[in-house]
Amino acid sequence: MKRFFDDASRATATVSVASTWRNERVVVVDGVGQTDPVRFAEMGCQSAVAAAAEVQTDNPHVVKSRMSSAAAGSGAPVSSTGRMFDFSGLAAFLQTVEAPVSSMLMENLRTDAFDDWMQRFNVEDADGGADSDPMTLGDLIVDTSVPKDLTLVATDRSRTGNSIVLAYSVGHQSGAAEAVGSPWCTHAGMVSVWQGGKKTARVTLASCATSVAFHPDQPSIVAIGMWPGDVAVWDTNTESLVSAVSEHSHGDAVGQVAWHAGNLWTCGLDGAITEWRWRQKALEPLRKVVLAISSRTKLGIPLRALALHPDPVSSILVASSVVGDLVHMDTRRIKAYGSTLAAGPTAAHFRYSGHAGAVAYLGFNSHVPLLLSAGHDKRINLYRVFRDTPVHTVRTPDRVLSAAWSPLRPAVFAATTPESVLLYDLAMPQPKSLIGSLKMACTGPVFFHPSLPLLYVAALESGRSCVRVVRLGATLAGGDMVVRLNDIAVLNALLGSVDDGSRDPSDD
Repeated sequence: MKRFFDDASRATATVSVASTWRNERVVVVDGVGQTDPVRFAEMGCQSAVAAAAEVQTDNPHVVKSRMSSAAAGSGAPVSSTGRMFDFSGLAAFLQTVEAPVSSMLMENLRTDAFDDWMQRFNVEDADGGADSDPMTLGDLIVDTSVPKDLTLVATDRSRTGNSIVLAYSVGHQSGAAEAVGSPWCTHAGMVSVWQGGKKTARVTLASCATSVAFHPDQPSIVAIGMWPGDVAVWDTNTESLVSAVSEHSHGDAVGQVAWHAGNLWTCGLDGAITEWRWRQKALEPLRKVVLAISSRTKLGIPLRALALHPDPVSSILVASSVVGDLVHMDTRRIKAYGSTLAAGPTAAHFRYSGHAGAVAYLGFNSHVPLLLSAGHDKRINLYRVFRDTPVHTVRTPDRVLSAAWSPLRPAVFAATTPESVLLYDLAMPQPKSLIGSLKMACTGPVFFHPSLPLLYVAALESGRSCVRVVRLGATLAGGDMVVRLNDIAVLNALLGSVDDGSRDPSDD
């Protein structure tokens, strides 16, 4: 109902309007929602006030009398200081360790590890003493369990010199340089570790060993390179042998294995140089490069030996081949393992003049940046880093099988040939650098003891491979600091000179 008003007449009119709201149906849907009940939690943090703790000891006389009276009542033994002992646990412990401790004590009483060292002061000859001879024959280390057809082809010593490792291979595969193109190796090789003239561990390999190297910080860990290209790490404590996955191994014989800055480096006849990270149960390849003869041919170089600068932070690596190549690589420029597989062979970063035949040994001097390379061309070359020609050359009477720098005398090094072991002192005036030689049938490896005047040479005695210990004279002991400083001065002067290599071989 709607009512209108007229202002003029104040009359009203009524209009009836039908209502329609009741004709529309309104649907209301009830929705139900529920939330978790609100919970309140109180958290508090309280700091404790530090309290000073005091310890007070009793008067020793009171303690002694108190314990003595207690011991007298219990019957327990009392020491001179008044303390009571419980021997039951101690006796059980002593019985447990009695056998191994007694065995070790008796072994030390009978050891001959330092006999050679002590005899240098006790044995004298008509000329005034054994020290007047630069080289005299010492003891033999012979493993009678090794078959005679196996040859000692690789050796190494621990950092302290207390342990040595020996690796054996069949004769026709005793050196990677001589065995290029020979058939696949199916012979069993052997590796053993010796301490104090006694064998402490041995492992038999599925193929011939070509190179071994002690871990610099863990003398129980030995890296092994083998003929088919396998690389393994041997833990002499647990007697476990961890091999690299076959797809990561070298495609041909391993030339050399060497530890540097905690990682393992290997080179092989397939031309590859690989850096490995060793873990307890795996060998993981980190970086790899395949060296090419040139950037144009892309043909791989069969690598025989490698040397890394002794400084752990250095990136200098030098490798040699079975045909005389001598190449320099910067390890920082070697790419990660996966990225190098598709890249193919890579040219060397720098080249040295090299040798006319296989290079059997490479080694850096630990005192000056001087590299020694020994080859089958009857030459021992000394190189300064990044100088392509040698600063000095020593000619030998026969092809060189191996060499080693002395750790006690910076200017002294040893070399082996098939018929002799040679000792050179670069501090001596030319042509007298050859200060000693001994006739013996050498099979290659040679190394110095790190602290004693002893030289270890792989040799043949009565048709069996062995290690011959050679005692060195007092002048080679390295105890005189003036002599060592003079050696370093001579080598530094040598680094700035150029040797024309025109000396007559007979002078040596």
